[in-house]
Amino acid sequence: PSASAPSIPPSAPAAQRSWASNTNPFQLRRISSGVPQFWLMATPTKVQTAPGRDWSEPMTAYIALFVSLILIVVDQVIKIWAYQSLSQIGSVLVIPHLLRLTYVENFGAAFGILQQRRWLLIGITVAVLAFLVWTLLAKKVTEKPMVWSFALIIAGGAGNLIDRMQRGFVVDYLDVSPLFSFPVFNFADCCVVIGTALMIFYILVLEPKQREGK
Repeated sequence: PSASAPSIPPSAPAAQRSWASNTNPFQLRRISSGVPQFWLMATPTKVQTAPGRDWSEPMTAYIALFVSLILIVVDQVIKIWAYQSLSQIGSVLVIPHLLRLTYVENFGAAFGILQQRRWLLIGITVAVLAFLVWTLLAKKVTEKPMVWSFALIIAGGAGNLIDRMQRGFVVDYLDVSPLFSFPVFNFADCCVVIGTALMIFYILVLEPKQREGK
């Protein structure tokens, strides 16, 4: 059954009559207790508040940077083991025809490029890391694939940066030479490569699809 607007006594003040006539009848109930009738809200209404700060995007950036920190710790723990233990062995076969752990001191960049360019590599790495961290915290990039690609690149870059600044070289240990000829690399290099691949995939595949859908 339909509900009609509540009737207001003619003797009610004009302001009360105007207020009641513009109010949803389902939100009102009349109180009568031998005193002049008055109207109260029977159901709560949504209160409009001033728009607050949206924490979803910056929180994603903070979480991504925290994951970067975890990956850096993992990278350093493995390198400490390789520096202290694997260096005494040299090389050990892990998966036949696929993977060996081989201790290598890399004085260049990822996969052995730019040998003997320590300070150049340190300067470039610091500049790139500072730019990526600023980009995340300033919310210049908010798309999740890009945020996580930045997080991976930051983790890998920082992991190798610590090596260069602390030892003067990067500890490499992942050796796929049983499968095919390739420079020895490390966990940090994997983070950089995966992060870069994710960024390229987003730019070339995901972003064009998003634009077509608009």
